[in-house]
Amino acid sequence: MGTVLDTGQWPSALTPQVYAERVKNLALHYRDRIRSWEVGSELNGDWLGGVRSPLSPSQVFRIYSTGAAKIKELDPSLETVATLYWWDGTAPDEEHSTTGWLKRYSRLGFGRDLDVLAVSLQPDDNPVGMALETIFDRMHAELPDKRLMIGSLGYVERDQLQGYWWLDPANVAAAREDLLMFATAASCAMPRSLCGGFWWQTLDQLIPGKGKVTPLYRAYAKTLEELGR
Repeated sequence: MGTVLDTGQWPSALTPQVYAERVKNLALHYRDRIRSWEVGSELNGDWLGGVRSPLSPSQVFRIYSTGAAKIKELDPSLETVATLYWWDGTAPDEEHSTTGWLKRYSRLGFGRDLDVLAVSLQPDDNPVGMALETIFDRMHAELPDKRLMIGSLGYVERDQLQGYWWLDPANVAAAREDLLMFATAASCAMPRSLCGGFWWQTLDQLIPGKGKVTPLYRAYAKTLEELGR
């Protein structure tokens, strides 16, 4: 899967026209190698365009919609993916919350030109826990014809836990393993789920370089093996 523009890279001056051109250039350049494109990354975040002058939710939606349409215009067989950031209960307002954003924009055509809806989970910032099933149920209820997945999953970017804890707040490494194994396997039982997802800090926490892998990587590989993935 290719990503058109990561969640933290949207400039404040981004327009639908510029975004559509970027989508076209990337899709055409990688057309023989990449058949799935994340055309919207964490669309309901309040930082897209920069925290000082973020784009409004309606601007983000228009930009995303142009990109998704451009992919299907170039090649209808290309897969389109959009990710929403899970933070119901911790979002700054209803408009940016996962459920609030999805309800509003699914009625304005969010599902058009979309194949897969993904969710980004960062439980050290925004609690998940037993809400995982509820998240998938709500996404499925709003867009019942779309496939679902965990778009990204992570826990503590560095090694110091500053937000909400998961399982054992005193052992970040063990908590990561527990979270990774639980969420990867549990997502496979959700309705219309593609199963699994990817760990956000892959290069730092799974594959740090020089051919080395971490215990977290081995736990992930073992989980996928047991799931037959």
